[in-house]
Amino acid sequence: LYDIRAVNANGQAVSDFALDDPLTACLPLPGAFRANISDVVIVERKGDGSYGILSSKLRQAGGDLHVCGQVSTLPTTIGVAKLGVVPEPPAPVAPTTGDPETPETGATAPSYTLALLALILGVLLLTGMRRIKQDYL
Repeated sequence: LYDIRAVNANGQAVSDFALDDPLTACLPLPGAFRANISDVVIVERKGDGSYGILSSKLRQAGGDLHVCGQVSTLPTTIGVAKLGVVPEPPAPVAPTTGDPETPETGATAPSYTLALLALILGVLLLTGMRRIKQDYL
């Protein structure tokens, strides 16, 4: 089972956070579940300890299979399960302190200043090319 939590800018956990757009969470497919993939689902642990089945899809990434489902409220606890089998409850985890680990996103976005500078440079180049074209044609 995996806990997904929202934190504020200070790194403090937010107790109830509703997402405007659902979050797609993908979990690795355990090897023991590969025999009958059609029975594999993502389950969400509810506040009363019961489990609900999320709309699930299988995805392949880098040769590995993942089961993906959408959640709309954080914090939540999700896991991969087979239909009709209740997952084991999670072992207690000590809360983390300090800065939360930032997930690797693969790239960074350019700064606002750099993007604005690139836009201005592009406009100047296009304007200059038009003038050169008008002067020589």
